[in-house]
Amino acid sequence: MIDLNYIQNSFSQSILSYEDLMKSKHWRKNYDGRKELYTIKNLKNFRNNNLSDGLDDRAQNLTHLEKLFNILIKKCGKNFIFDKLDTNNIGLNKHYIKFKDSFIDLNQIFIINFF
Repeated sequence: MIDLNYIQNSFSQSILSYEDLMKSKHWRKNYDGRKELYTIKNLKNFRNNNLSDGLDDRAQNLTHLEKLFNILIKKCGKNFIFDKLDTNNIGLNKHYIKFKDSFIDLNQIFIINFF
C-alpha cells in the first residue's frame, strides 16, 4: 500500500525548496495554481479532479479505448497483455474499461504497447 502521507510530506518539502527559476513558463502558467489540490484526499482521486489535467493520457471515449485495446490484443496477444494489467484504478480514473479484475486505460495501453 502506498503511504500517501509520505508522498504529501515529500511534496510539501520539495515545494519549499523549489525555486521559481527552475520552473518553465508552461509549468508556472498551468500547474502552480493547483497547489490547493495537493492534499491526501485529492491525491487518491487525482485522475478526475483536475490535478492531472494536461499530464495524463485520456481516451477520446470508451469506444476509442476499446478499439485501441483490440488493436493491442492483435499486436501482442492476450497472454502478454493480461499479465500486465493493473487491478487498481490508480487515481480513480473515469476513462477505463473493466476486464475481469483489471482496469484498462489509455496509459495502460500505451505502456504495454511500449513493452
